[in-house]
Amino acid sequence: MSKPIPASHPPVSDHERHLAAAMHIAEIFFPLFAPAIAYAISGRSKFLKAHAYQALFETIVLNVCLFVVGAVSLTYTIVTLWNFYKNDWAGFSIWPMIARFAIGWILLGVLEIINTLISVRHAHKALHGEWPRRGSRKAIGNQ
Repeated sequence: MSKPIPASHPPVSDHERHLAAAMHIAEIFFPLFAPAIAYAISGRSKFLKAHAYQALFETIVLNVCLFVVGAVSLTYTIVTLWNFYKNDWAGFSIWPMIARFAIGWILLGVLEIINTLISVRHAHKALHGEWPRRGSRKAIGNQ
């Protein structure tokens, strides 16, 4: 059973629903470009604009978090290697570095799987005409 559309939301056409769902599927392969292009070409479609805004916001937040985690990890690795270098590599073992590298790639893969599932869920909601919870008010307010 779908949720009722609030009175502030205009009716959504099939074309708008299909474009929003396609944008969410394209977001899997082109995480930043698909929502940005959809937002740019949305024109008068408040529904597409709201979904594109939500997808763009979530992608930017995810990328910022990944950048921060990557920067912290790289800094830790450089400091650790520098300390081993200063101590003539005493006590150095490659296995902790390989383990951190493997864990990082596994976590990145899991995060991408989660991102794919979220995009598919958003595409399903868009296809059924559901407005996003966040972003719809900002996107609608811009017009």
